[in-house]
Amino acid sequence: MNISETKTGEATIALSGLLSGEMNLDGREEKNISLAKAVAGNFRFSVEKGAIRNLNIIDEVGKQSSKIPGLSGSVTDALKKRFPRLANSPDTEFEKADMLGQVGQGIVTLSQLAITSPEFNIVGRGQYAIESQILNFSGKLIFSLEATEALMSSVKELGALRDSQGRLTFSFTVFGKGQDIQVSLLKELLQDALQKIFLGGGVESLFGKKKEDAKTGTAKTDASKTETTETPSPKTGSLDDLIQM
Repeated sequence: MNISETKTGEATIALSGLLSGEMNLDGREEKNISLAKAVAGNFRFSVEKGAIRNLNIIDEVGKQSSKIPGLSGSVTDALKKRFPRLANSPDTEFEKADMLGQVGQGIVTLSQLAITSPEFNIVGRGQYAIESQILNFSGKLIFSLEATEALMSSVKELGALRDSQGRLTFSFTVFGKGQDIQVSLLKELLQDALQKIFLGGGVESLFGKKKEDAKTGTAKTDASKTETTETPSPKTGSLDDLIQM
């Protein structure tokens, strides 16, 4: 079943799957008040074996991150090579999605979203204005350890974007009005990673600067340099920690 819909371009974004949960709504009758603004309450839903139809967040994030200067390869190409099902699908397919939120004054507030899949998790929060059709969502795409290693084998500089648990993490937004919905990376949150690439001695600063041994002429890794360029990690743990923006 389609749970909710919003249009992007010529396609309609729809959340589909096996739905369970509850919604508690109250309404009031007032003149000059639309139905959307007259309803208030809260909801808690779980969706299993579902998908966000006509929006592939993994592919969109891959396209955006491929534009980061200094990468030795394309993130999009790496996704298509390692995870063709995820990258080539028009949808974001998942095992389960848990949602918690409120409705009031014509605004649907998604206070917590947690999407789980074997290769990735998505966590975030956002709002949707019913009458103006404005969507504003902030989230994090977190790849599993196995997926992280697979992607880093193609684009090693992605190591700068790992969290404290070693998982490749991208912060992104989904924003737009009506049919014009766009996915964008939070570029300011990539600043530290870019500094490691460009200011820390180039790409080598991510893995330890190599020096020529005077006697043997072989390259060796400077462990102290590796330590000083350790990736700053976002908070992990509870869902609230993960989705603080």
